[in-house]
Amino acid sequence: MVTDLDHISVSALQNILHDEVQGGWTEVSCHPGYITPDFSAIYLHEREEEIRTLTNPCIRQTLDELGIQLVNYATYLTHHTPTLGV
Repeated sequence: MVTDLDHISVSALQNILHDEVQGGWTEVSCHPGYITPDFSAIYLHEREEEIRTLTNPCIRQTLDELGIQLVNYATYLTHHTPTLGV
């Protein structure tokens, strides 16, 4: 394993949500996935741990307590028009 699983645990994500998410839009990047025989990567077992963390009911409770609303990129785009630098 490449990553210390404590860094992608439920408590680690709860700490990020409490300490780093401010008002407005925040993107949280992760790479959840399942181990399959046809896929090989350095970051493999961690992907399944990310699924367990993201789907843990404690995370939904934390989101609700903090008033954080999950949205997808399409929803984000309905509220923001991307601008290109000149």
